[in-house]
Amino acid sequence: MARAAVSGGLRVRRAWRPAVLVERRAETPSASTLVLEVPGWPGHLAGQHLDVRLTAPDGYQAARSYSLAAPAEGERVEITVQAVPDGEVSSFLVGDAVSGDSVEVRGPVGGWFVWKPEDSGPVLLVAGQWLGLLGVPLLVFGIAVAIVHRRERTIELLALGRAVKQG
Repeated sequence: MARAAVSGGLRVRRAWRPAVLVERRAETPSASTLVLEVPGWPGHLAGQHLDVRLTAPDGYQAARSYSLAAPAEGERVEITVQAVPDGEVSSFLVGDAVSGDSVEVRGPVGGWFVWKPEDSGPVLLVAGQWLGLLGVPLLVFGIAVAIVHRRERTIELLALGRAVKQG
């Protein structure tokens, strides 16, 4: 079962752990990729996500889920965040967070739609846009497949979206 593919068990993956922002890269005017250093990160598979929790000085907490945006690389994880108007967490992560800021994360979460390096056969990735970014989890699938199989795999991507008025 895919959910058992990441070591540590459910208790470890569901525990909140400290994380430090190492880098924030602007992807678009309203989206950024954040690189977080997470001591003790158990690793993850393409298709999983993590929860990010912010705590205000008065103790108020807000948590949101974000797709992991890069293959596992030691204790560093990447998420790509689209700022949501009036979003408590996304607005801070995209607009205000700086290197050295601390947050809490838990995960990896999700095991139903993951890809493991030993999976074989052609890969078809289909992405649609709702709220957020188009196909971030699918990008990770594609990168993971390409790293493991180089040019030995056929990877097809079908991405659908709609224009959004910005005013």
